[in-house]
Amino acid sequence: MGLPAERSVRADHRPRGGWRGVDGSALRSAHRRHRRGKFLRTVKKSGFTLFEILIALAMFSLALGGLAIALDRIVEANALLRSEAGMRQQLESLLDQAMALPIETLAEGRETGPDAMGVKYSVSAEQAEIRDKNDAVLPGLWWITVRAEWTDGNEKQEREEKFLRYQP
Repeated sequence: MGLPAERSVRADHRPRGGWRGVDGSALRSAHRRHRRGKFLRTVKKSGFTLFEILIALAMFSLALGGLAIALDRIVEANALLRSEAGMRQQLESLLDQAMALPIETLAEGRETGPDAMGVKYSVSAEQAEIRDKNDAVLPGLWWITVRAEWTDGNEKQEREEKFLRYQP
């Protein structure tokens, strides 16, 4: 059983002692207001309107679209970096193989067909003209060049690695 001050009553009937709570403070209900003898319910202003929800959805969709574009560019950059890392690894592998082969074989030049990514590799050797203090060419020094060529869209791209090798 509730307290008399807490129950709903008509405006023309006031409980004894006035509108007071148990602790003696004035009893005021947050959702009711006494005005000219009648109880009126107050309207909450904290609700969302349809217009506000539509604006929030539009802002969310714009942010989501920007996020999708950024994510797509990250995926493209990751694919490019992965293919470049594979190409760099293949160049190093060919350079290691070229270091084990005789210079006569490399001087003729070697070329491989396009791999799965469409990259053609070539290995060549040419005598290096490095001079000493007396301006004489040092014998037995060779430049070994490993080159990768591919097309990116309509542009022809290439990358090369050079290494100096001594073979007497």
